[in-house]
Amino acid sequence: MIARQNESDFSTEISVKFSQLILKSIFLDTERAVREGFGDRLFLGDASEYSPLVAVALTGHDPHCLALLDPRTRTLLSGDAVQLYGISRWGTGLSDVEGYLDSLDRISGMDIELLVTSHEYYPLGQTACGREAIARYLATSREAVSELVSLVSGSDESPESVAAAITEAGRGPDPDFPSQQASTIKAIRKYIENAAG
Repeated sequence: MIARQNESDFSTEISVKFSQLILKSIFLDTERAVREGFGDRLFLGDASEYSPLVAVALTGHDPHCLALLDPRTRTLLSGDAVQLYGISRWGTGLSDVEGYLDSLDRISGMDIELLVTSHEYYPLGQTACGREAIARYLATSREAVSELVSLVSGSDESPESVAAAITEAGRGPDPDFPSQQASTIKAIRKYIENAAG
């Protein structure tokens, strides 16, 4: 007898596989989507049978980063728009901290039940299913930025040295803590300067 998979688990598994396929195979006019925020719609098959995916600009990781929203299933395929503490050797990849925090706010305001990211981000993984889990995922992403801001504030060491020190400190209690990047440290410094100025 084959055990029937929990419907919620099955839905999450299908959504993750679908997101990986979509994010790898579709090219959108990212400049337009970022400029206009919402708007670009993709139809897969007959529009009467499938709801359109909506391209959503979510900057911060990259100025052209966008996500795909399926309003029918209330699934957000966030790509690299939500980073937590990053992944393995790449750490948190931010180019614009303020844009990233704005994107987290934007996601918080969406009516979504499933968040699917591009990678297994540390420490919560690739998916958040349900409003409570999504809220925790977004709160942890904010905490990661707050921690980085706190660690970078007042340091006059090179971005490479700061990134290495943060990585070493994080790996003390947890060897899986991702390596932090000098480019993110530079973005954090710019954010701190803008907030002070």
